[in-house]
Amino acid sequence: RLFMDDIARNIPIEKLISMFHMPLKKVAGELDVSVTTMKRLCRRYKIPRWPYRQIKGIDTRICILKQKIRSVRNTMEKDKEKKIHAANEHIEELLSVRENVIKEIFQPENLTGAAATAE
Repeated sequence: RLFMDDIARNIPIEKLISMFHMPLKKVAGELDVSVTTMKRLCRRYKIPRWPYRQIKGIDTRICILKQKIRSVRNTMEKDKEKKIHAANEHIEELLSVRENVIKEIFQPENLTGAAATAE
């Protein structure tokens, strides 16, 4: 029991959030803990699933849209400005979704139990 308390003290939720863009196994290696310990720490902080795949999927879609914008800019299409605008709007929506994925961890019901057990 004390072991997990020590780990929770040394690995605050903010540190985990800054690593959401990485696979769980890589994060565990960088923090020098096992994957099982990482999963226990996530449960302690009320993180139901490591969000790497969800964030990576969003980032990939954003990258594809940015490539599409670059390719459309180099064409002579009549409605290229309209396409660029639509792609930029979609990027903004995806950035908002990405932000919300991370913000969900900060919901009061998620942090109440985590803060109490981590201290």
